[in-house]
Amino acid sequence: MRHVLIVFILLITSWSRAETIVVSVQEDLEKTPPIVELKNYFADALAKEDIHVNFMPLSLERGNFLANKGEIDGELIRTDYVLKNSPNLMITSFPMIYTNFRVVRRKQIKNFKEKNLDTYVGVVFFNSPAVRATIERKKIKVENVATLDQVFLLLASERADYTILPDTIIAAARDRQPLAFQNLVVSKNSFDRSELYFCLNKKNAHLMPKIEKALKRASRGPIWKYRYLPNLLNTEIP
Repeated sequence: MRHVLIVFILLITSWSRAETIVVSVQEDLEKTPPIVELKNYFADALAKEDIHVNFMPLSLERGNFLANKGEIDGELIRTDYVLKNSPNLMITSFPMIYTNFRVVRRKQIKNFKEKNLDTYVGVVFFNSPAVRATIERKKIKVENVATLDQVFLLLASERADYTILPDTIIAAARDRQPLAFQNLVVSKNSFDRSELYFCLNKKNAHLMPKIEKALKRASRGPIWKYRYLPNLLNTEIP
């Protein structure tokens, strides 16, 4: 009976220490292989600190709005730019991942000059605030669409000349639609490089040390088991 009581107490203690957080992930991308890997990596890492993660697919704007209000607990990946207009949010003290954004253009366009993007028709779906700022600074006019499929449809139908996408999404799209990439060219140069952080509402600030500890430990783990993450993850967290 005494042993049963001890086990019961241990279970109650463990349960009481566990936390559950709700984290937004960009809708329409949450099922792409790189983001699936990142969700699994993040959830597995935090589970070791008794933090359970529920992911909620939302648009970037909606996710940020709800996280800042405290109606959800955080956002999986954001640039530090998110703090500019979100006073209730905090980010990890180190980037969780890095990503390069590249220009993907139609192969049929002769003498395409990336420095003259303002002379072509661009379409974007997934671009960070930093990339958006670069686009605005260079006075490049682009059309915004709701899904990645729309991006490739507009390129295939020649209603757009180019798009700007992160390396991971390009890699996943190439794996999923190899025929589409027969008519596309990916720039060797980086249009923009972003550092991406986990973002948390300040009401959960007490969890940040555990989250950072979990991510630091995970970054030193067997990341080779992932297809896309090795080229993304920050493995030099101090």
